[in-house]
Amino acid sequence: MIAKLKIASPKRRRVIIIAAVTLVAVLIGAYAFWSVNTWGAYKTSYADWQKELRTSVDAAIALPVTTSSERTKKLSAFKNISTEIDSAKQSLCRLPTMIGWQRVIGTLHEREEACNQVVGRAGAFGEKMKATVGYLESEQALASAIAAMVAASNDKLTEATWGSQVSIWQDGGKVIAKVALPTATFKPIKADAIEKAKAVELAWQELIVAHEAKDKAKYVEAQGKLAAAYDGLAGVATASGQVLSTLATSLQTAYAETFNSHT
Repeated sequence: MIAKLKIASPKRRRVIIIAAVTLVAVLIGAYAFWSVNTWGAYKTSYADWQKELRTSVDAAIALPVTTSSERTKKLSAFKNISTEIDSAKQSLCRLPTMIGWQRVIGTLHEREEACNQVVGRAGAFGEKMKATVGYLESEQALASAIAAMVAASNDKLTEATWGSQVSIWQDGGKVIAKVALPTATFKPIKADAIEKAKAVELAWQELIVAHEAKDKAKYVEAQGKLAAAYDGLAGVATASGQVLSTLATSLQTAYAETFNSHT
């Protein structure tokens, strides 16, 4: 026996259709509500990010750079900010897939453009900051090399160990020569450090030769040269501080272009 096909009554079909239409309307309304909230959150996200970034940058720029430890702290803060900006460049302005098509509606595309502008300005500032980061890293490596040589020079120094001083400063000069050149501004600082290390090395050589020859005049002269050579090392730090000051000024200008005119 063939089963009879059950056909819904007209009244039941109307109920089903009304329920389906109602469900679709609810889903459309929910999607519209979600879209509005998502677009609002999108705008808020990049606006809040810019404010938070400015707070971080303000704190980092205000950090002093008088001592080595202060420079290290500033370097760490700048690195963190650079990483934060790089991360934002990758994802901050990316639209959720389900609302991406809506950018063609009304002025919604302006929000995406505004986000890209915020990240673009921050990116330009980030590049300026990376130049300072690179400089601080190389300066730190240079300072460590010089400090190690000076420490070795003061470690239980006797006439018997004078000969080792020549090797210490020769090897130190090689270490300095390997320090990276992150920016053109660091090149003269590095060259000066190499020259100053060489001056200490040569002064030790002259002192040893004069001592072995028992030539008092030459010995006294070599002592003066050695003292002057060590004093000259301080000039490297002074010159580097001046370059760092110039970089700070450039960074401050970039800061103004990034934040002061677009808040």
